[in-house]
Amino acid sequence: MNIKENIRIAIFSIKSNLMRSLLTMLGIIIGVASVIAVITVGNGGRDYIVGMIRDMGSSAISITVNAANSDISNSDYITDDDINAIKSLDNVQYVSPMVMTMGSLSVEGNDQSAIGVIVGGNSDLRYVMNGDCIYGRYFNKTEVEAGRSVCIIDSTSAMQLFGKKNVVGEFISFNYNDVSVSFKIIGVTDMMSSFGGDSEKMLENMNSLTGGSTVTSAMIMVPSTVATQIMGGEARYDTVYIMAKDENDLESAGNAAVNRIKARHNNLDRDCYTVTNMATYIDLLDTVINVFTIFIAAVSAISLVVGGI
Repeated sequence: MNIKENIRIAIFSIKSNLMRSLLTMLGIIIGVASVIAVITVGNGGRDYIVGMIRDMGSSAISITVNAANSDISNSDYITDDDINAIKSLDNVQYVSPMVMTMGSLSVEGNDQSAIGVIVGGNSDLRYVMNGDCIYGRYFNKTEVEAGRSVCIIDSTSAMQLFGKKNVVGEFISFNYNDVSVSFKIIGVTDMMSSFGGDSEKMLENMNSLTGGSTVTSAMIMVPSTVATQIMGGEARYDTVYIMAKDENDLESAGNAAVNRIKARHNNLDRDCYTVTNMATYIDLLDTVINVFTIFIAAVSAISLVVGGI
């Protein structure tokens, strides 16, 4: 039986069972398309998530005090002198402490108020947050050292509290326990987008912490010197963020920074600090999403084979 005869028989069979042939073709087309769609969506989602984290600064390292360790004492916490020592390392470009607390924010001159989060850092915080000001500027080293009451506000927070994005020159008060500080806004940034997320969604998530109330949520960045004063503590930090000059030097930069801190605190023989870098999260997410995509594609392919049989 030659090729022409095979083709003739195939065409005859298709015409004799036209509806069955069309349904079979439709099933194959939909099945193949679904497998392609799953792989495409998986790869697209992976690229989006990995890119989102990479935008946060894939050369970022965090050093955290192991507070759960029973051997940790107040003297093990990181100081401003430690930060200066870390910044002097050859493979380190930027270093900033990270101080966060919640309170309430109120706008002077009107009745607008919000559940507020302040993020305290030094003049390098702008690089760690990886976000430029869309209006105004970031606070500088002089303002941090002098403990000046200036702040940067997220653009979404500005819209919710002031009804506009450009609020440079306006004043906002932060209340924490019995302490109230009036901050002059010197810059507006897409700060929460710098964390790798949609700022409106993040504010919505913050709002859920209040039990679903309709109270507005907002976030501002302030000098770490002011943040620690508000919290009633001294300038000792449990977390610092480091930007390496080259993301390929992340591990060595992190180890060098920890060794520098340990040498200064004379705790070389104790496990006081944890180093985490964004590149680790990128690789882990990439692997997890790839495995998940392959699994879903395999399930789709098996369904296609079973359906064909």
